[in-house]
Amino acid sequence: MRRLITDIYRPPEVFSKRYFFRGVIILVIGLSLIFGNWLGLLQFPGGIQKAEAAVTVTGLTSAYDGVNRTSYSTASITPSANKLILVSLVTRGGTVNPTVSGNGLTWDTVKIEGEGLNMALWVFRSMGASPSTGSITFNFGAETQSAAAWSVDEFSNMDTGGTNGSGAIVQSVGNTVTGTSITVTLAAFSDVNNATFGAVVHNRNEAHTQGDGFTKVSDVSGASPDQALMAEFKGTNDTSVDASWVTSGSARGIGIEIKAAVPAPTVTSVTGQNPQSTAGGFSITINGTDFVATPSVTVGGTSATGVTFVSSTELTATAPAKAAGSYDVVVTNPDSQAGTCTTCMTYIAPPTVTDVSPNSDLNTAGGETVTITGTGIKVGSNGVKVDTTNATTSGTSTSATFTTPAHAAGSVTLRVYGDQGTDSNGIYYDYSPFTYGSGGEAASGNLISSTFDTGFSGGVKINSVLWQGTLGTGGTNNVKFQVASANCSNGATNAPTCTTSTGWGGSKTSGDGAFIGSDGTSSTYYGPVSPNTPSVTPTNHHNNKRYFRYKVFLDKDAESTTPVVQNVILNYSP
Repeated sequence: MRRLITDIYRPPEVFSKRYFFRGVIILVIGLSLIFGNWLGLLQFPGGIQKAEAAVTVTGLTSAYDGVNRTSYSTASITPSANKLILVSLVTRGGTVNPTVSGNGLTWDTVKIEGEGLNMALWVFRSMGASPSTGSITFNFGAETQSAAAWSVDEFSNMDTGGTNGSGAIVQSVGNTVTGTSITVTLAAFSDVNNATFGAVVHNRNEAHTQGDGFTKVSDVSGASPDQALMAEFKGTNDTSVDASWVTSGSARGIGIEIKAAVPAPTVTSVTGQNPQSTAGGFSITINGTDFVATPSVTVGGTSATGVTFVSSTELTATAPAKAAGSYDVVVTNPDSQAGTCTTCMTYIAPPTVTDVSPNSDLNTAGGETVTITGTGIKVGSNGVKVDTTNATTSGTSTSATFTTPAHAAGSVTLRVYGDQGTDSNGIYYDYSPFTYGSGGEAASGNLISSTFDTGFSGGVKINSVLWQGTLGTGGTNNVKFQVASANCSNGATNAPTCTTSTGWGGSKTSGDGAFIGSDGTSSTYYGPVSPNTPSVTPTNHHNNKRYFRYKVFLDKDAESTTPVVQNVILNYSP
């Protein structure tokens, strides 16, 4: 006996692309082996569909009752929780539709074939979280039926959405014929995992032959009047629900597509703008499995907006605003099944900026040192961006400096980033005004400090004033000071009551609360022009005073960069 071995076994998950293989053909002739080289091309699908649990059916009860009645009851059954129950019912001799009750469930009609006619065929559905044990009753009111037959069948692994099993029914179609066979034609199925159910009745007391590939769930019949009912099931798609029998007669059939259970989604990660600003508003990508159209997404219990279904493994959405921290991201499919990614979305508060100095008339050639005061400021590469140019920050998260890049004259936005901040996640603070000058204009400015309390009730003597920073380059600049002192914290002259002549500076030109310079009036200044050089204050100007303020003046030459004052040091003694 000769046998050519050509089959190659491989687990389906091994290959996902095309591969060339060189191997050996083994030809078995009797007890001898003949070898020959071969070169083959194996092509496997790019992806393997994940198998879902197939819909299954269990027959709970079926019977034929040939007695004239106005109501019929099945044997006692115990339906399972959250399983689809389909009842196929046929009667003879009546024209009204029955009411259906039993098992603590609500029964709804799926399809009627031959409504109001002899040998009408019904299919009813129900589903409940806690059904009870008992019979199902079909009540026809005052109308007597000459016979009835039924099949009660329970389905597993189907969609549990909707009400009373409505989510499990995709389509239902009926047909009426005369002959020895029947076919009920369904439309194309909506999902390859869906299953097929059929109920067929004909007016002969003989069994049915189920359709090709179908399983007969029940087949009951009886005489006087002759009647037979069959329920059949196929766990896969079949648009032709068919059956046959021996003796020609009238027949009706109903075909139903049963929707398979949709797996609960899983959420594995959140990418895109993660982390992002506490203000939200930036796009995120949710990655996972078993997403379906029109899901909802929450971040820490707050709904995301603009949720878009990309595929069964990807959604996009706009993140909501949240306080700084890490949050769960939950995806809920329309059937209420949900998946959670624990603490996988992070929010970071943007920095705060209380002061930027200098922030105006910056040199268009760049090179000036700017100090940012605030909280949460990013220190390091790309800590700030001036218009479209990034710059490195140094210092601390509460006081950082950077060197300005060159820029044309005009107003620009200074973007100050927070920790992990980027343009895409919104962790930044936009500061304005931030203005570049022409580089050829003179400018002046001043700043008044807050009130300092030396803590000495008898006052102190202010000895000197000193500043640290830079004068700038390219021209002649000036830095100068005036100092005001008083024994009242509000700058008044009548200590200790401190109730009159309140205020610092203003119209005061000398005395308590007035900003004065070297001659004791507001028309002069204390140096020093250069940084790190103390300027001595005359003894009689600020002697035996407890409180003081200073006023710093910066003068920029037309061709220079601006001076920068980083620290002011006043020396005093009791």
